[in-house]
Amino acid sequence: MNVQLEKRRKTHYKNNRKAAFTLLSIWTRDWEGSAMAPKGNGVIPNVHFHKKWQRNVRTWFKQPLRKKRRRNTRRMKARRVAPRPLGRLRPAVRCPTFRYHTKQRLGKGFTLEELKGAGLNKRYAQTVGIAVDYRRTNKSVESLQQNVQRLKEYKSRLIIIPRRCDVLTKKPEPKKEEDDKDKKPEDTKDKKKPAGGKGKKGVDVAKERKQVVLSKLVRGTTVMGLKSHCTIKSEKARVISKREKRFCAFDALRRARSTARNWGQRAKKAREAAEDAAVTGGSGKK
Repeated sequence: MNVQLEKRRKTHYKNNRKAAFTLLSIWTRDWEGSAMAPKGNGVIPNVHFHKKWQRNVRTWFKQPLRKKRRRNTRRMKARRVAPRPLGRLRPAVRCPTFRYHTKQRLGKGFTLEELKGAGLNKRYAQTVGIAVDYRRTNKSVESLQQNVQRLKEYKSRLIIIPRRCDVLTKKPEPKKEEDDKDKKPEDTKDKKKPAGGKGKKGVDVAKERKQVVLSKLVRGTTVMGLKSHCTIKSEKARVISKREKRFCAFDALRRARSTARNWGQRAKKAREAAEDAAVTGGSGKK
């Protein structure tokens, strides 16, 4: 009896050991395969689609028609507000950073200093189609003068009329002779009318006479757009000189930046050397 139990125990242990070894080898092989990096340069298979995801694919076939619709909308608005411009007058500014500061573009709004130089008030400027930016500041005299000149040119070509047409077409009423005779001499004196006079139907004319811009400076949606500075004049073919071959634009620009950066230190050093020479020049010579 004991011999049979011992034999059965050995067989069971042997079978379990074989099964455990097989399971361990399979698990090790799977683990090594999952830990390895994917081969090639393909996309990592990590999709999480629904079962019927093809029904919900979003297409973008209406992009050309949207572009056409936006263009037609701009044209309709231009006809509706004509001859008023669609946009506001923007300043000419330089792009930030050393890489793009050689390029010029339209900015957000004019500074208060520029408006002051052109003789404009910040509140009045916004009513006649001039954009104002309270945050921007002028860092150079050239940009200040350029934008002031831009504002003055805009003012010289500006036409300002009331928005209401009945204010323009309204004719003065004729005076009656009988009323003039009955009036006393004190009443015949000219009296100043209040600024907030009311017109027809009790409408305040002073509030309704808002300023609108009528200008011939409109190019599409841009008022007084900047001229392109990329116009290159064609030159006749000629032989390149030795001086032009030796010239390096990168070195020239770097040398110019270094000169501008160290100009103060070099001037101070030269001034101190001149002072020392003046002090020791008379008695120090042998």
